[in-house]
Amino acid sequence: MSDLSVYITVINKTAETLANGTETHPHSQWVNFPTLISPGTTSFQLKDSNQRWVGSSGTFSYDIIDPQERSRKVTTFETSFSDPYRDPNSVAITNNKLPPVYAASYRASVKDNKHWKDNAVDGAGYPVYVEFTLDYARKKHYKFKLMKITAVSAHPIRNTRNPTQLIVGDHVLWNTVDSASYKDGKLGSFQPNVFAYDFGTSVAASGTLSVTVQPRNVELSYAEAIITGTIGSTKVFQSDFFFFKGPNQDVTATVHVVDPTTKDTPFSINGDVDWSVQLRPASSGESLDAEGEFTTRLELYWVAKTLHRALENYMPVNFLRLALKSDYQPKASTAVADRDLFHARMVLEVYYEWNKYYDTMGGEGLFARNTHFNVWNWGGDFWLTRYSAPDAQGRPGGNERIVNCTDQAAMLELSCGLNAKTTSWLVLQPYGYINTTHLVGWINAANVPYNVNNPFFQENVNRALVAVNDPYRTSFGYHAFNAERRTWTSNSNWGIYDACAGPHEGTENYTEYVRNAIDVSPQVHVHIEPGHPVKAVGIQAIDGAPIHPQGHNNHVFIESEQQTKLFDTIVASAEHPTRYTNWTGLSTWFHDALGAGWVVEISDVTVGKDTTQAFFKISDSNNHDDAIEIDVNAFSPINEHGQLDREGYSDATRGHVHNVVTSTQIADTWILGDVPNHGSCLKNADHVPAGRILLVSGHTVIEIRGFKSTESLLPLAQRLLDRASHHDVPAPQPIVPKLGQKISTKLTP
Repeated sequence: MSDLSVYITVINKTAETLANGTETHPHSQWVNFPTLISPGTTSFQLKDSNQRWVGSSGTFSYDIIDPQERSRKVTTFETSFSDPYRDPNSVAITNNKLPPVYAASYRASVKDNKHWKDNAVDGAGYPVYVEFTLDYARKKHYKFKLMKITAVSAHPIRNTRNPTQLIVGDHVLWNTVDSASYKDGKLGSFQPNVFAYDFGTSVAASGTLSVTVQPRNVELSYAEAIITGTIGSTKVFQSDFFFFKGPNQDVTATVHVVDPTTKDTPFSINGDVDWSVQLRPASSGESLDAEGEFTTRLELYWVAKTLHRALENYMPVNFLRLALKSDYQPKASTAVADRDLFHARMVLEVYYEWNKYYDTMGGEGLFARNTHFNVWNWGGDFWLTRYSAPDAQGRPGGNERIVNCTDQAAMLELSCGLNAKTTSWLVLQPYGYINTTHLVGWINAANVPYNVNNPFFQENVNRALVAVNDPYRTSFGYHAFNAERRTWTSNSNWGIYDACAGPHEGTENYTEYVRNAIDVSPQVHVHIEPGHPVKAVGIQAIDGAPIHPQGHNNHVFIESEQQTKLFDTIVASAEHPTRYTNWTGLSTWFHDALGAGWVVEISDVTVGKDTTQAFFKISDSNNHDDAIEIDVNAFSPINEHGQLDREGYSDATRGHVHNVVTSTQIADTWILGDVPNHGSCLKNADHVPAGRILLVSGHTVIEIRGFKSTESLLPLAQRLLDRASHHDVPAPQPIVPKLGQKISTKLTP
């Protein structure tokens, strides 16, 4: 009897599995029909039904399964064939919409399985032998074009091109239209981006890029593809799979970070990214050629959701470029129970990487020949942009190199503030002679640090290390440094950080730090006993007046109805008969107000361009925990005619009140109150476990803090205000000071 079968072989040359096989077989029957075909060769038979004059005919189809995602098919592969008794033989591949990565073909032979025809079959004869082949298509040099990259910056950042523009919210990182304008030389991008990140969670979920591409060939219409971005040989970015539209039509894909997968500390990605597009499945190796530019400079940062409050308005990009440039970690230590390795890393960066050197002519702000970066022993407004500015050779911080201990403490506090853990700012005065150590920046030609026990050696390095009892050996009058937590106390076992002398990476608690850093040996020329450590306020702002970027809800200067009422009331109280306040002489009259048992720990008055700032800390000598801090800000902007700009100081006064009030994170903190003889004030509500009073006198804002409640603070604050205020007398004429003029600085133990 004649054999009217079709003998079928499927040659699968791909890495994909053909699954979910389905078939039809009218008047025929299958022999060993496979529902799954793995890579390789698989054979089966469609047998005639023994019905006379009928022959055999049928179809089959399979889903092509992506090997990287087993549950997802790429496309469907379909065929049909027949070996009828009377009609001509036929074979066909019926799916003409295979993705362009695949090529499907067949060849057929009749009768003898020897004489083959490619993609054709003889019309007469039986049985029929068919080989179907599924392979990857030869590379056809299909093309894509990179169009645009965007992201959403969670925190405002300031680039180096436009010092008045803040980058925040949704913005363009790169665009093919003006692609040359985005790269900031070799340093980074003019459009950096900052993501807010919960450390230890998925980096891919914390921040994404939107990358827009175009297919440039009609064959790519509706093809499935994936975008990847590599830096060097490392794949850093990858999108989900997406479908192209027609040729030259934009398609935007969401791109995630795939390396690293998670981080425990702030980090950055700053480099040239090579973008590529692969057709699905990736195992096909079919990458599209780029038409035009495909390399972009991206500068991305991942920092804490809640930053140091001085960084909330913006961060200069030069600061982030160095602070988060690398992932090196200090040596682990078990010497201190609570030590943050990120903080320790920041100590090393602030000490070694910013190209600074210690002011051995003057040193601390108390004796300095200039103010360096506008911070004093208690902290204040730090000129972060100036500190970070590179020199002509691009060396970070190299534009202004001389620093003192307060500059270094300020930079360290802000650097650690990227990690949502704010350090303490400590001042020790008197400090005393120093044990042999190293000072920031002082190295010889071989990059070996000088040993120093005489810090003010006047740039004569031969005097950096002298005999212990040298009568001309100098000491630190006071020294500012940092501690692990904002809530530090002298009894804490928290690490001490010093990025000025040492450096000290947090491996010592306070007692160990003092013992290792300060020379109290009996051989010294004059014995100096270290004083009581004072926890000062630290950095309150950066680069001068706060900037409130538009369009960023967490930072915009928006007042609620309740806030507006409070601000209006307190600012209106500036018209009270108090004509002016005089705080500069507090150290001469505070005993009259509080009694002989009180001492001044910090007294600092500084005149800026438009503002005179004063900070005082006074405490009960019998109980240093009973302390009062006083912040005074007198605004005196001068107009172009050299006259006091009254509208300007009114705006500045209101802005400062706003910043103080909104700096707290406690709900319903402030309520309206009254200080007899001084008018309305804002004060902490009764439920807040800290005393705080804020009032305005003329163009001066006075904030008094201390004790465990405003009720207990108020009588002492009243006495201080009465003594400092002058009623019904002519106010002195405002003085136009020189920027950075120092009125007084004094610390006492």
